Amino acid sequence: MPEINELRRTIETASGGPRSVEITMGAAGPRGLVAWIESRDEIATLFVAGQGRILLARSLARADTLDFGYEGCSAQHLAWYGDRLVVVSSERGSYLRSVDPERGGEEGVCFSYDWRIDRDLVLWVDHDPGLLCTAALPSLDARPPLPFRGNPASGDIRLKAREDGRLDVLLSRAAGSHTIDTLVLPADRQRAEYAPVDGLLDVIERRLFPAADAPMAARLIIAAVAHPFVRGAQWRARWQPVPVWMPVYWQRYLASTGRASEAGEIVDLLDAIAAPLPEGEPEYGWDPGWSPREGQIELAVRYVRRQARILAGTCRSGVLPPGWWCLLFDPAPQSSVPGSRVDPAGFPPILRRVFEDLARTRPERLPESW
Repeated sequence: MPEINELRRTIETASGGPRSVEITMGAAGPRGLVAWIESRDEIATLFVAGQGRILLARSLARADTLDFGYEGCSAQHLAWYGDRLVVVSSERGSYLRSVDPERGGEEGVCFSYDWRIDRDLVLWVDHDPGLLCTAALPSLDARPPLPFRGNPASGDIRLKAREDGRLDVLLSRAAGSHTIDTLVLPADRQRAEYAPVDGLLDVIERRLFPAADAPMAARLIIAAVAHPFVRGAQWRARWQPVPVWMPVYWQRYLASTGRASEAGEIVDLLDAIAAPLPEGEPEYGWDPGWSPREGQIELAVRYVRRQARILAGTCRSGVLPPGWWCLLFDPAPQSSVPGSRVDPAGFPPILRRVFEDLARTRPERLPESW
């Protein structure tokens, strides 16, 4: 293939000599640098060279390559973003690295499910029901997530880029797939002018309850459901369960302790929050006319309304939607302390207080329906 031959010549010039193994992809960078992927024994390695010498050689393997069951790793994406490289490798899931090739430092994020890159934005399916995570490239700083309809299990969601720049969110099952929603991604202006909204949870509360102060139970619902919009880049810390199901745990606790009216109030509030957004109304993503501030608020409000309907149904059924589970109050490995998988210090005050109160009661895991 002519392009591979040309790439090989560029690499050999930059690295100071011939390469005898398979080169699977490459990209020219700043100041005469070139990056490429070599594959040997089913293990992909990232190389960066310039001025006739190798600057970086790093295996993309993250698991034990000597294990008998190791199935190898491969590169899926390689691109320069200024002085940094973004590399996505596949190995029992996918892993994105943002690499400083001259200093050797890197940051990364694991993708357990499907993902896509749109220029300077990466989007992926994670453990937040009905929501796509997003981050800026190459910084990996958090950006506003994108809601979509329904509550399918994460492993059933696929992402497909359209030629017009929009993103299809697909439900994929053995019997076939269909489009759930088609989302408009943020425009260049919305990306460039982005800044987190100060006091976003308070802004959401005023949107949902414009005539009066929201009751405590409503503030808990907002804090639990809208947490992905305010939590920052959680992939820079250790993984922990998401708090979206916290209102269901609290409702179960109230009902079990004889506080039936308070338990019923939570379900009524969930119904009231959800009511203005019909279940079948599509999600469209970003409106090109929104300011970055308006977009964050509107997406967060719609997500709270949409998930409120799902939480209300879960309170009534007592069972999580199919394909979902929650380890919020499970002890961490090698621990017997309920809730020790979670660091509540990063929660808003009301969410932290309810979490700590519930953890002392050692709540049972929410039942699952598969």
